[in-house]
Amino acid sequence: MSSLMTTTQTVMHLSHLSYALSKKVSESNQQAFCIVLANNAQVTQAYNEMSLFLNAQDRQRLLVLPDWETLPYDAINAHRHITARRMQTLYQLTQSNAPILLTSTTAYLQTIVPRSFITRECFLCQVGQTMHIEQFREQMIAKGYDEVPEVSETGQFAIRGSILDVILDENNILGYRIELFDNEVDSIRILDVQTNRSHKKINAINILPSREYNSKN
Repeated sequence: MSSLMTTTQTVMHLSHLSYALSKKVSESNQQAFCIVLANNAQVTQAYNEMSLFLNAQDRQRLLVLPDWETLPYDAINAHRHITARRMQTLYQLTQSNAPILLTSTTAYLQTIVPRSFITRECFLCQVGQTMHIEQFREQMIAKGYDEVPEVSETGQFAIRGSILDVILDENNILGYRIELFDNEVDSIRILDVQTNRSHKKINAINILPSREYNSKN
């Protein structure tokens, strides 16, 4: 009972903190914030709660930088969903003047890739641009993506004739389908990976590296 009580109190205290932080950042919509919490679980909870408390404009400023959930001596790499979320956040930080960054203590203390790496390695794919299939394949492999017959997980891409499928971020239910006409991007659509059907045209997507490199690379 005491353990459950402690957990409940912790959740309540974090909820109060989320509300207080939401009020604070709302008062300073031109100021950047870095909010450091104990772990990824608290980061996720604070993000969900602050998303409820903030207005639509301030909600767009919310960014999450999770830690890798691995130890320095672990033989395994961080899950690709985590790496994708980190890369997306690091890219968004280069595009935002007043972000609200939520991160864990461990992530705050970890070395991150330099800004120049993010801006250099980002690949903007947009309708109307010239694209050669072999060039696309080389770029995706160089960025750490795996070529597969059919995409199903984050960090994969597939080439079938003039159709290019890719899953970029932590949401492995949705991907993107790029359709070429000759050597030109004819359309980009949201891809439902479960049904392998595309819908909702969009004009452009940012393709980020699927791996993080240290500052020496």
